[in-house]
Amino acid sequence: FATSIEADSANKIESKLGRPRFFSSQLVKIEKELILKNKTKLDLDDKSIAAYLAKNNIKATKTKWGTYISITSEGTGALIGAADQVTINYTGKSFDSARVFDSNIDPKFNHVGPITVSIERLGEVVMGWTDALLHMKKGTKATIYIPSILGYGNVGKAPAVGPDEILVFDMEIVNVENEEEVLAKQQEANARLIESQKRQMDSLNKAYNQKKK
Repeated sequence: FATSIEADSANKIESKLGRPRFFSSQLVKIEKELILKNKTKLDLDDKSIAAYLAKNNIKATKTKWGTYISITSEGTGALIGAADQVTINYTGKSFDSARVFDSNIDPKFNHVGPITVSIERLGEVVMGWTDALLHMKKGTKATIYIPSILGYGNVGKAPAVGPDEILVFDMEIVNVENEEEVLAKQQEANARLIESQKRQMDSLNKAYNQKKK
């Protein structure tokens, strides 16, 4: 029994140490297969974004991949990391026309409410989001400008987003939870579910026994 516990603990430690390395290797792979292979298009989008920011006197920081982040509220605590789950409010707009194509704070898009993103699950959101989120903190409010290759690429997302569109997102980081906090919340939810099921079974058994009498 003790050996089993020790083995389980060792496996958890190994997984916890290995996952950041795997995440980093995935980022390197993206740089090689997405960023470098699409450098010409990325450079064109970069010129468009930089010109727009300069024209409108918008201060923004450019990431290594090419996403621009204009922060209006810095937030607090540590930067978001690979193992974090991030709760976000957002509004997505077209770069060319400022047309809103999606939002989780606007009722007309029928999904009001913060969304939660697991940072290490690459592909869960567009790469420009992952790129930007790793430069944010809990409470950060920002507008991000995403080159098309880090958005929906040359395919787009019909009918809302056309091919090769630069994307703009207003984002608010509502909450950031690390791995331990997420696990504790899951365990608490499981415990509540088990307790609820137990109460239901007790009630059914009580009703059945009374009926038998």
